[in-house]
Amino acid sequence: MLRFSLLGPVEAHRDGVRVPLGGPKQRAVLAVLLLNANRTVQVSQIVDGVWGERAPERAVNAVQVYVSGLRRALEPHPPAAADDRLLITNGTGYVLRADERSLDLLEFLAAAAEGRRALDQGRAVDAADRLRHALGLWRGRPLADVADEPFAEAEAAALEETRLATIEARASADLAAGRDAELVAELRTLVAEHPLRERFRGLLAEALYRAGRQADALEVFRDARAVLADELGVDPSPELRALEQTILNQGELGRAHRDGRPFLLLHEAGGTQRVIALDPTRSPLTIGRRPANDISLSWDAEVSREHARLEHRDGGWELVDDGVSRNGTYVDGERVRQRHRLQDAQILRLGRTVLIYRTSGEPASRPDPEYGVTVDAQARAAVALSAREHDLLAGLAAGRRDPGVEALWRRFAVEDLPDAERDGMVLRLARRLGVLDG
Repeated sequence: MLRFSLLGPVEAHRDGVRVPLGGPKQRAVLAVLLLNANRTVQVSQIVDGVWGERAPERAVNAVQVYVSGLRRALEPHPPAAADDRLLITNGTGYVLRADERSLDLLEFLAAAAEGRRALDQGRAVDAADRLRHALGLWRGRPLADVADEPFAEAEAAALEETRLATIEARASADLAAGRDAELVAELRTLVAEHPLRERFRGLLAEALYRAGRQADALEVFRDARAVLADELGVDPSPELRALEQTILNQGELGRAHRDGRPFLLLHEAGGTQRVIALDPTRSPLTIGRRPANDISLSWDAEVSREHARLEHRDGGWELVDDGVSRNGTYVDGERVRQRHRLQDAQILRLGRTVLIYRTSGEPASRPDPEYGVTVDAQARAAVALSAREHDLLAGLAAGRRDPGVEALWRRFAVEDLPDAERDGMVLRLARRLGVLDG
């Protein structure tokens, strides 16, 4: 049996024996295919992921050579029928077949999802066991030996966020199972390693309080307040303050203090993390390539014009795909058939876009975002338009492209979008941010 590994160096083993995968670029191609297992990955997507803006002239031919090398390595005796093979050609792209038994990432996501479901159902011991199994699949930094490739930074950041959220869920399950005392040392270490991650501080305070150490639990909040003020100039989140008040009042700890405003984390190359708040009053929220979508992914050629939508129902959010998306919509590696109820820390994948759904714990380093506006340089830059730039914007709204309009592309950071889509994106952002009326 062939077993692939991404949660550490990129590796493949056949019946326990390591399979030679070739040089760094060939392993990078394999990683891109595995991250999109069971989906068609266009050659252009592989080129962008492996070379970025520095793609050689013969990059397409190079991809074909690497795919041929992978086929020889992975299936030295391939089935006679091409459609039965592991790595197949589909149109202008490739599909690499994998499941939970053959890919550690899919096994991790499935076990983590099972653990979260068990926790929601009140089966704390089962939840802790499944979540512990999921975390045990990690062998180190994900994609470790291809970390310098253009695609790897955003993918690794998304996976690391999911790993930390899984640790949080496992600690919550252990607390619910009565293992509070033995968690204290581990949570102190996690707080030291991630001092700005408020959820770990809340779990530490909860563990101390459940162990009868109220004074030590309150000290956790005092330390959190000092660190957040010094590092970020902000107060603790409402979630953490609510937990502190519960402990001050010697109240019963439930799940209410963990509920917060849901949001999406969008990880992009270069370490950029965008926060998209989800406002129930705006449901349903459309997602797609058109700038008019509530969540616009105009830069992602693999996303359809009207790809999917988010609907708020029965107090939670559901991802809905009615079959109009070109390449499908995936949650934790499984394709969404009509609708999927979202759980905390699940990975949403639309085309080449990776998002993390979170139910609470909005990063304290970000201001509270207006829905539909990504919190990044665009929002800060737009409020400082010069008089000339404002005139250019007014001309654009009137259907003109006056000389010097390129200044708006730089101001709103849309240089990488196709030329035909820049107008709509700039106008949409300007109106959202209140820069342009109408």
